[in-house]
Amino acid sequence: MTLAAIDVGTNSVKLLVGRVEDGQVAPLLHRQQITRLGEGLHRTGLISEEAVARTVPVLREFRELAESRGAERLAAAGTLALRSAGNAAGFLERCRAEAGLEIRVLPGEEEARLAFQGAAWAAKTSPVVALDIGGGSTEIMVGSPSELHASWSLPIGAVTLTEQFLRSDPPGAAEMIALSASIPRHLSKVVARVGKTGDLVGIGGTVAAVLRLLRKNAADDPRGWHEHRIPFDSVSAIGIHLSLKTVAERERMGIERGRADILVAGAWILTAVMSHLEATHLRASAHGLRHGLLLELASGRWT
Repeated sequence: MTLAAIDVGTNSVKLLVGRVEDGQVAPLLHRQQITRLGEGLHRTGLISEEAVARTVPVLREFRELAESRGAERLAAAGTLALRSAGNAAGFLERCRAEAGLEIRVLPGEEEARLAFQGAAWAAKTSPVVALDIGGGSTEIMVGSPSELHASWSLPIGAVTLTEQFLRSDPPGAAEMIALSASIPRHLSKVVARVGKTGDLVGIGGTVAAVLRLLRKNAADDPRGWHEHRIPFDSVSAIGIHLSLKTVAERERMGIERGRADILVAGAWILTAVMSHLEATHLRASAHGLRHGLLLELASGRWT
């Protein structure tokens, strides 16, 4: 059976069409579009009309694309922007009426469980520690490849921290100090540790963009990401390097428009989390929430 999943995130909307065979996802089609649904949300508490106008047509397009590829069932899930926006109900109604799509807003714990379920396959050790940095929140998860044991959903993301702290281009020293100081208080509740022999699996757009830069600099084939463990020092260095560049310069480095302006905040979250978890390396995973949604659909648990 062909299945489809749509992840409605704070920064981007992602589509995955695939099949589930023997508990593994076999992807058939992947699409991603940055719509910045959570733009201005930290300041106003609301999803703006401009963000709605950018997002709803993409959702309609993705639903139609999934159906054209033979998807018999589709799961659409919203994350932090829809958990926190005061006008989320209005947006969801617009999605029903204009995109023909029913979106389920996931609690943070459920988002973590599904993202972990999709990503755990990339780890080479057990227990697995996984990290998902989104536009509005960061999830840290610990478990075995088959079960999530503990998770923390933190209200820090690449979009929210950019809007809160970074106003200059490139960011000024005082802005970076304030951003850096804001992250540890959110991490204080996270008791997980990776250590020298464990694996930290990273998923999400921030991790993908940072590792794409690192693999490009190393002249490696990015399709082999999950076969590599990236040292902490390299991740930390690229975060500092990005903070010294303008948005235009980051785009010339190969970072997509709509990601380049928020990647500094995302990279500094990544570095801070790795430091807190005592992770010496990071392994990337192309799998995540959408893959977990397909597994949930295939199991019959998504109703």
